[in-house]
Amino acid sequence: LPSKTKRRLPSPIPKFEYTVRFLKMNIGFYGCYLLVSESEKPLYRGKCYVGFTVNPERRIKQHNRGSRYGGAWRTSNRGPWEMVLVVHGFPNEICALRFEWAWQHPDRSRRLRVLKLRKRQKESALDHHIKILSQMLNVGPWNRLPLTVRWLCEKYETMLKNTIVTPPHIEVISGPLNIGDRSEVENYDFTLSDACKLCYNSVMQGSLLTCVDQRCRANFHIICLANEFRKSEAQFVIPVIGVCPNCKTQLKWGTLVSKNMIRIRDEKFN
Repeated sequence: LPSKTKRRLPSPIPKFEYTVRFLKMNIGFYGCYLLVSESEKPLYRGKCYVGFTVNPERRIKQHNRGSRYGGAWRTSNRGPWEMVLVVHGFPNEICALRFEWAWQHPDRSRRLRVLKLRKRQKESALDHHIKILSQMLNVGPWNRLPLTVRWLCEKYETMLKNTIVTPPHIEVISGPLNIGDRSEVENYDFTLSDACKLCYNSVMQGSLLTCVDQRCRANFHIICLANEFRKSEAQFVIPVIGVCPNCKTQLKWGTLVSKNMIRIRDEKFN
């Protein structure tokens, strides 16, 4: 009989190699949004809905047209719906979908159920969902993601803007979202070099990060800069914020990586 051979397991991906692969995915738009019904029917007015989208403008149109046109059955014929805000900056679709599910089911989420975020008797559905969101942005793993909270409706922003508390690196902004707008990336003049400013070794294109400060534009290995940023919080694999070793400008890790990865993708396909 042939001898039994042990199945050879694949070698585990080194921690930072996995981190690099993970961060390279951060070039698409993945958002979780909050809707509120402005229906004339008292039964539906003020109801809220949480969802996931890659295109908020298209998604709100689908909700208002009904389930036959791609809207959710829970929102069909219960509008018109107003998109209050969208949370974006997730590194991938799975991460955003998990955020959506936890926002919808705080009593079942392993991260949130201990907070006991039950709706109070006189609390509106909108206030309750904003309260849940504020708590989510301050607990792991979401409190370390490069997220942005964007108010899309001025009326509700005026009412609720002071109710969302976030970590320093998570921005709360307002205004319309143009997913196709590349001006933020195109305005940066990236200078390519073959030397890392930290280790002075050559840098392959796929492992390059360039400081986004126009006066600096220093180049680094992703791992070298991550290690530098992590000196004050070595227990975490992915940093949140740090200072450029060359120009001392404070940089958000998520913003830095996403701008560089978009540039690399554009150079590859152009």
